Amino acid sequence: MKSKYEGKLKLSIVKAAVKKVQQGFKRSNPDAGIEKLDKLVADMKLSGEGLQEVLYVKSLIQFQTQQKDKAKKTLEAALKAAPETKKGAHIEEVLLTVFKPKAEPKKDDTANAKDDKAEAKKDDAKSKKDDKAKSKKGDKAEPKQDDKAKKN
Repeated sequence: MKSKYEGKLKLSIVKAAVKKVQQGFKRSNPDAGIEKLDKLVADMKLSGEGLQEVLYVKSLIQFQTQQKDKAKKTLEAALKAAPETKKGAHIEEVLLTVFKPKAEPKKDDTANAKDDKAEAKKDDAKSKKDDKAKSKKGDKAEPKQDDKAKKN
């Protein structure tokens, strides 16, 4: 029971320290914020939910400063620190929505796309051929109408 209480106390201390760093980050250098978070992890020898809290905020700072690859890796580490927490579920959701894996086209899809392009070219060529044939017929038909007009 004592260790459970100590864990909750430590977590509340961590959350307060993290909040302070977040407030400072908004006013100053993001690198300084990350350094403070890293120092907090080292000084308090954090693990579990406390580590997750710190890593989550660190990833936010990284994301906001366009360090998206680092932010993703930090979030993945935060998830590993305490996967069963509410924050862990939220992190999973963020990883799936914000950091979606890039969809690679299937080999069949690329082959189909090539086939579609080839078919479109054939259709286009046939259409042009048909248009030429119609225009030739139209050219022959017009003089006949002119001939009729001359006869009248």
